[in-house]
Amino acid sequence: MADAILLMGHGSRDVEGAEEFASLVDAVRAEARGYRVEGGVLEFPGPVVSSIQDAIDRCAGAGATRVLAVPVLLHCAGHARGDMPAEVAAGRARYPHMDLFSSPPLGIHETLVEICEERIRALERSLAPATPTDAAVLLVGRGTTDSEANADFFKIGRLLWERNHHGLVECSFVSLAEPRVAVGIERCIRLGARRVLVVPYFLSTGVLVKRIADQAAEAGGRYPDVEIAVAQHLGVHAKLVGLILDRAGELGGGLRQTSEQMERTTLVQRYALPPAEIEARSLRLADEAMDGTVVWPDAERVIAQRIVYAAGDPGIAPLIRFHPRAVASGIAALGARCALVVDVRMVEVAINRRLLSRLGCPLHCAIDGLAPADGLLPRAALAMRAMAGQLDGAIVVVGNSPTALLAVLDLVDEGRAHPALIIGAPVGFTAAAQAKAELAAREVPFVTVTGTRGGSAVSAAATNALLALAVSQDAPPRPREYSSL
Repeated sequence: MADAILLMGHGSRDVEGAEEFASLVDAVRAEARGYRVEGGVLEFPGPVVSSIQDAIDRCAGAGATRVLAVPVLLHCAGHARGDMPAEVAAGRARYPHMDLFSSPPLGIHETLVEICEERIRALERSLAPATPTDAAVLLVGRGTTDSEANADFFKIGRLLWERNHHGLVECSFVSLAEPRVAVGIERCIRLGARRVLVVPYFLSTGVLVKRIADQAAEAGGRYPDVEIAVAQHLGVHAKLVGLILDRAGELGGGLRQTSEQMERTTLVQRYALPPAEIEARSLRLADEAMDGTVVWPDAERVIAQRIVYAAGDPGIAPLIRFHPRAVASGIAALGARCALVVDVRMVEVAINRRLLSRLGCPLHCAIDGLAPADGLLPRAALAMRAMAGQLDGAIVVVGNSPTALLAVLDLVDEGRAHPALIIGAPVGFTAAAQAKAELAAREVPFVTVTGTRGGSAVSAAATNALLALAVSQDAPPRPREYSSL
């Protein structure tokens, strides 16, 4: 057995939902002859459907050398962007000899719209004839905290309207997003519908699909003069099986790719991962490498994790130092729209401009516009001294030049500068360790990496992690993705 196909589902605490996903795995297995087909779920694994990692174990145990993983998800929300790539990365780490590839989720696809149409036609056949203009279709999605995924769902509704004989197609959600089912039904009625066909846009049944039926029944009691009926969800369908096989085939150039063709794959095809997978896997490995080294508070651990990731070196973790007020002082300064002052352009270009823009903070590079040095003092030191008037309340980031950090500390000692935070991790064998030791000996809040290691990437990574923490504090709390399932 050389190849396997892995279906990765969300999972459901509802037994019928778990059984339906298992039936989908069986249907794909029946069509993918010559391939081992396994299925696993992200949440609520049990006797009916195992976890994704257990499914990967079965593929490896059967001797699979290539696994084509397909996230059986309708949209690219939190699970598709983070959790599924992390599962794939964990499988790769456990079985480095096995090529484990992952496709995007099912996404916006004409096949899914066609299945919706079939479910609507089947429901209409079970009802008395009605004038198309009197009927409305209410497409009901799961709902997510991811705005792009919610927008994609509305695109599905538009595609359904484009090819549907009904004059009205509305969209609503059953959890985590607005408008909710009751509001969607009311809107259809206010727009003149005398019949509302509720269509759950779900791959499998479960708690939420049954909740949609209950809410439709409640609405029927409030509007006795309006016929409200619920269609079947997408479910196991031959077209869905075909779409999953197409997704798997895209990973390796087709399910019937020969050994000779595999040998002609490029190095990028063989080893590269999608960007989201690269980050998720790297952060997980960095976090695992940090276990047992130092115990940090949560916010400091986030920054330390990014430093380890940027350095590509778990050995740097025990060298990371935080002033007790570093994170709090930095976030408070960012909340006040402080300036960021960096030593060199290598640090400047690595700062996340999107996060910086959301916080409304200006960015200054000390080395920009400085005349050539006279040879008596390093140019970076002169540049920082020239910025003295802009350092009060600022976050100073030094990643390249130890002398720039020393110049900042001189300004602090002279009482000419009062930065809110110094992120200082210059690299080098001359003065770098000494400069960072001097930083750690002062009361000014700081983040540093002791010794000779560090660099522009490390200082920028720490800064970007702090920016992300500041942005997340400004945002309202986000419930866990699909938490109501």
